[in-house]
Amino acid sequence: MFRDLIESAKQQPVASTILVLVLLAGTWLLITATTVLLNSQEKEDSILVLGGSVAREVYAAVLAKKEPNRLTIVSGGEPPLCTRKIFESIAAPVDNVILDRSATNTFENFTYSIPILRRHHAKKTGVITSEGNEQRSVWMARIFLWSNGIAVENKIIPGEFSQVGHNESPLKTALDVIRSAAWAPFSGISPPAGEVVTLRDVIDSTTKCTCQPVPEHLAEEYENDLR
Repeated sequence: MFRDLIESAKQQPVASTILVLVLLAGTWLLITATTVLLNSQEKEDSILVLGGSVAREVYAAVLAKKEPNRLTIVSGGEPPLCTRKIFESIAAPVDNVILDRSATNTFENFTYSIPILRRHHAKKTGVITSEGNEQRSVWMARIFLWSNGIAVENKIIPGEFSQVGHNESPLKTALDVIRSAAWAPFSGISPPAGEVVTLRDVIDSTTKCTCQPVPEHLAEEYENDLR
């Protein structure tokens, strides 16, 4: 039987190669889907903030105050000192907060954050974004995190629109989803090396930075919503 299979493979090398690739892909999908399904039953062990607005970081700080042992990643957000001030303003812990300073768009938010989540053995991640970014971010979060076996819990801030995301076109969404699907399966194999800063190591310095104003009572509103 095995001899017949080998002979058949020799006679039809292209078809045999395609069959092997399909079987490998199917096995990977089955294992990954099972892992995601199991992890979806777990409690969130990490938070990923897609940088783009102060409100998202305030919401992350409120969550960090509520769950101080949970990993928080702020990707491409405010200047580090500004983020530290946001967390300190509501007495949120900073020990488990990591800043990804390399990402400049939503696609890079995920490509640079996936290696951090994998290093911390994340199983279920809450992704914070704004209502204006919801459609694109939700699809990209599923593609990137699911392909790495990480379950997703999207946290959309209602009524909060980032300047970038408010008028996103369907074409932009489609293009980002397509390139995410193409890159995501390889994101755990050859991840980009980004600039990572731990928030507890951020200290006040003589370097001036302009921080966006935090809306008054915003943290209190989020705390009430989470009760």
